[in-house]
Amino acid sequence: MKGFDYRKKHRKLKQDISNIRISFLKLRSLIRKRVSKKIDLKDKPQLKVLILRTGDEIGDAVILTGLAKKLHDAGYQVNFLGGKSCENLFSHTDFVYKVFLYDRDRSPRRLKREGFDIVIDLNDILTFRRINLIYKINANITIGFNKSRYPMYSDSIEFMDKDIHITERYKKVLDLLEIDSANYEYSLGISEEDEKIICDKLSSKRFNYLIALNPLTSSLDKNLSKRQVEEIILFIRKNYQNIGIILIGKYEKIAEFQTDGCIIFPESTISFAAAMVKNADLIITPDTSIVHLSRTFNKKMIALYNNGRIEETGFLAYNMWLPDYENATVIRVNTPNICEFSSKEIIDKIKDIIPSELLKSSEQPQAVANLTQEDTLSVA
Repeated sequence: MKGFDYRKKHRKLKQDISNIRISFLKLRSLIRKRVSKKIDLKDKPQLKVLILRTGDEIGDAVILTGLAKKLHDAGYQVNFLGGKSCENLFSHTDFVYKVFLYDRDRSPRRLKREGFDIVIDLNDILTFRRINLIYKINANITIGFNKSRYPMYSDSIEFMDKDIHITERYKKVLDLLEIDSANYEYSLGISEEDEKIICDKLSSKRFNYLIALNPLTSSLDKNLSKRQVEEIILFIRKNYQNIGIILIGKYEKIAEFQTDGCIIFPESTISFAAAMVKNADLIITPDTSIVHLSRTFNKKMIALYNNGRIEETGFLAYNMWLPDYENATVIRVNTPNICEFSSKEIIDKIKDIIPSELLKSSEQPQAVANLTQEDTLSVA
């Protein structure tokens, strides 16, 4: 108990120090505003924009492609701050000019030298390190959300609604810049080399339908269990013909899920995962990054959501991060962990989606519960 009290006091002390440092930055920002003159941007042929994300979350980055594409089409040079996974994701996306890798010590000075005209900070995070980064970059226009009390932001969009899809938040930036926000769609370029690897491996299989199954996420409470994966695969094998199943994920982690006839690629980059999604007919996933990649390519999808919350706001992630497109089927899991959820509901959705002409017989697909023990052991 004493250890817990010590950690609690230590966290409070760190937060108090951070608040004091932020207060000094706010004062310096006010002084800077009074003595410094901003450059007139009207005469610049192309404005240089930085979309600021200090994390490396893939799902967020995919959704942001709608904003980036709109900015690019309006004549802006679009740059992105993120991690190595984001750099890989955008490696073949022509409307993202450059991805800057975030380094908490080096990024402030490096980004300041770039001379960005507009910085767009889409997060609600308020830490000294983030506020200091914004202050150091010192762009002519800095757009933030719910930052009206922070003078280092020239424009604050007041928006905090857990029941509205996250794209509506990003559209507010476009509205502020007087750019048409209608028809907001995700967009990504795909490596031709990655697609060739996939096509070469599948060309001899002669599949009529391809399912991409993504069992694992970055959160243990969202992962599918080995039993769930085996039951899904067994149901498909027992009832359908000429269907290929790809397992998406890092090779070393999903190898344990491999069953007879399933395909696992040793390549495990996010750009390769995007190519797999693009080439599949149906995606099954509990991972929001794969969810948003599926929307990018308008794929039929079964998405699994539990009651996870967004760390910085405490909001339920469900409504904000839905796939939000017609080809998506969403299953909301009421158990704390998705692995505790019965695979029967997933299988019922699969039956609704896979074309009936792929059935092995004209009878209704056989449920997992009715399969023999011999069938079950064949995928163990």
